[in-house]
This record gives sequence, C-alpha cells and structure tokens, in this order.
Amino acid sequence: MKIINTRTRFILLMLFLLGSSVSYCATLNFIPSSSDTLRCGLTRSITAQYVADFNTSLRGYEVTFHSSDELSFSTEDIVDLGAFSGIGNQFFNCYWNVDGSVTVAVALLGETPGLCSSGSLFSINVIGQQSGTGQLIVDEVIFRNLENQDIPAYSQDATIEVYCEPVPVELYFNPESIQIDQGETSTIAVMIKEPVEIRTIEMTVTYNSELIQSNSGTPGALFQNAGCPIFEHFEDGELNQWYGSAVLLGDDCWIDSAGELYVWEFTGLIDGVSPIVAAEVYLYSPDASLIEHVTISTTQVIHNVNTSFGTVKAMFR
Repeated sequence: MKIINTRTRFILLMLFLLGSSVSYCATLNFIPSSSDTLRCGLTRSITAQYVADFNTSLRGYEVTFHSSDELSFSTEDIVDLGAFSGIGNQFFNCYWNVDGSVTVAVALLGETPGLCSSGSLFSINVIGQQSGTGQLIVDEVIFRNLENQDIPAYSQDATIEVYCEPVPVELYFNPESIQIDQGETSTIAVMIKEPVEIRTIEMTVTYNSELIQSNSGTPGALFQNAGCPIFEHFEDGELNQWYGSAVLLGDDCWIDSAGELYVWEFTGLIDGVSPIVAAEVYLYSPDASLIEHVTISTTQVIHNVNTSFGTVKAMFR
C-alpha cells in the first residue's frame, strides 16, 4: 500500500479546494464607462454591454440601476438593442422601483439555445441636469442560465461630467479676409462652428458703403437644406449697415449642424479696406428662446485697385 505523507496530502487537499472554487463570471459594463463633458439639456446614449463567461448560455437578466442628480432619464429612454430578440421570442420590460431605481427585465421564452456570446443588451439616453460628476450606478445584476439559475455576475458603473454654465456659440465670417477688384461681385458667409439647435437668425452688419455696394442677403445652406419653408427678409437700412433674417417655419423644423447660416452679396466700388462688423446677432432656439452668449469675429474686405495710400487714408479721417 502506498503511503501519502502529510505534506503531500496537504498539497492535494489545497488543489482540490482551489479547483472546486473556480467559477465563471459574466459582466455588465456601461459603455462608455466615462465620456466627454455633457452640456445641460443635451442627451447622451450609454450602452449596457454583456460580456459572456463563455461557459454558460444566457436565458435572461435583470439589471437595476439609478442615476445621480446630475443626470436624468425615463423608461422611454431605455431601448432594447436586440441581443435576445435575434435569438427567439423574448419578454422585455422596464419599470420604476419605489427607491427611484429602474429595473430592466428580459427573458427568452420557450426552448432556446440562449445567448452564448457577448452583446449589447440595451441603451439609456441620459440628459444632463446639473453641473458635476454624473453617474449611472448599477444596484443589482442578475444573469440566468438556461435552467433559470443565477450566474455569478460583476458590473461596472458609468461616469459623465455634466457642465451647465453657458457655453459661447461661436460664429465667424467666411472668408476672414477677401480681395476683390473694383466692380467685382463676391460673397461673405456667416458660419457657425459647433452644432446648435437654431430656428431663427437675425443680424445687423456694418460696412463702409463708400467702398462696398450691398446687393442682397440670403439664408445659408443650413437653412436652404432643412427642407422646410423659410421666412426671410433683407434690407439696407441706415447708411453703412444692412439687416438680414431667416426663420424656419414648422413645429418640427430647425437647424442642428455646423455650417453656413447666412450669405451676403456685395460689389467692390473703390480702393480701400472695409471692416465688416456684426453689430447685432440674435439666434433663437426651436421654442423661440433667445440663445445666449453668441460671439462673432470681424472680417475685412480688401479692394485691390491702384490708388495711392494717401487716398485710402483720407477716406477714414
């Protein structure tokens, strides 16, 4: 008979215990786990990503989570991404709990091979509410196998920085400087750098009418391509200034892109340098609210005609 000494017996016992304690684990991650700053009132989509343990097929899950005060969402903002519906008939439900958290409950019905691989389960559209570090916090995750037994699970929260202070809306003239000949006609466009929801633009622009003849003003490409009726108006008002406006008509029509807002056409008269200055610019949101903190640069129109420097200088005395 073979005798096993105490040391060998201890090692074998530890190996048995370690082997019996090995378990596989599925994971729920919010993607992205952290993201760029979200402005108040705007929306960002966060995806609940299932990472399979590759040892067990998934029949169903329950994910309970809540958000910190910096973020908000409703059950209508939770969207099934189809990881289960592509396999078979499923039950999908989400509901509020008494503690303010939400539970997303999903199960495959009937005979099914289950979800055997990682996949996107659902998304949440969160809205920025107040400045600070917003979080989507997982309270509980339950994953179930084909026998409806719990699968060990881990989870990861999501973090979003929310910023509610006014952010300047930057406009600029394009081109910033232009050179034309006497009698030549050209255009300058008013551009917006970043997407902002806009229904209306109104602006008054000053220029030197001795050097430039103002011809017309028209809504830019963003308005023209919106696919909605446009109310527009342009007039040369007092000496050295013009007024232009454009309004998109329709409850569901507005701009939400960077690009061209307004175009001014003019003709060069005589030699000189004329600053083009937006004396007033007003942008209005879809609900007709004035958009705050709109800035715009100054441009210059240069006329290239053979006139002495003394003649040009005399015009600005």
